[in-house]
Amino acid sequence: MNEKEFLESSLLEEYALGLIQNPQDLKLTEDFILSSTAVQKDFLLLQQNMEKLAQSRAVKVPIKVKDALITRLKTLESDSGKVLSLNSGKSNSGNLAWKVAASVLILISSSVAFYNWQNVQEIEERNQDLVNGMRKLELLNKSNSDGFRSLQDRFALIADPATKKIHIEGNEKAEDLNIIAYRNEDESASYLHIVNIPKAPEGKCFQLWGDVNGEMVSLGVLNQKNLEFVAINHLEGVASLNITIEKDGGSLHPTVADLVASVET
Repeated sequence: MNEKEFLESSLLEEYALGLIQNPQDLKLTEDFILSSTAVQKDFLLLQQNMEKLAQSRAVKVPIKVKDALITRLKTLESDSGKVLSLNSGKSNSGNLAWKVAASVLILISSSVAFYNWQNVQEIEERNQDLVNGMRKLELLNKSNSDGFRSLQDRFALIADPATKKIHIEGNEKAEDLNIIAYRNEDESASYLHIVNIPKAPEGKCFQLWGDVNGEMVSLGVLNQKNLEFVAINHLEGVASLNITIEKDGGSLHPTVADLVASVET
């Protein structure tokens, strides 16, 4: 078989894929690779095309896996290059074929293995997203349900004839202050509807107090973020509700000089 006949045959492709089993064909192919420049060029082009095909079909791998694979392929290619050296004058038919075949198999198996691994990971991630989504829905439903019941309870308390409605309006120091307090002695419950509250002076806040037997008891700090129905501590025997301007965070005792609202209950 001459060079032209060899190139027209499929032996070079079969060799690259590691499919040649006949020892004579194997030796013939390696002899042509070692001795013919044209065969060497075709063989190199065949390897490059096979590599491009493998890469085009491969799924993008993590950088660590990719680096390890490239290092391994370079090692195999280096070993194969020693066999293909024209200066060696030696043939190592078995090793060369297996190393070339191993390179191809590594590319193919790595791509397939990673593709399967990635599919499993995607399925697991989707399942986890589904589980997380269900948990969020459960929490949202519970929150909405609890919030609805809480809102129902508040409206029920407001509509209760036993609930006392108290308007709290500010003096000249806080003219826009407008708060409605709801107190129900039977239910031992109290709420504030903060209709409007002005901005407190820099470094200051508004604080609510209950007068119980002549002693001012703090019922909490008021701010613009609480423009809604707010539950407060229910104190028995409150004679009046009072609001003062205090330092940020509130005070232990009211600053009488900065009283902005006071109403009997």
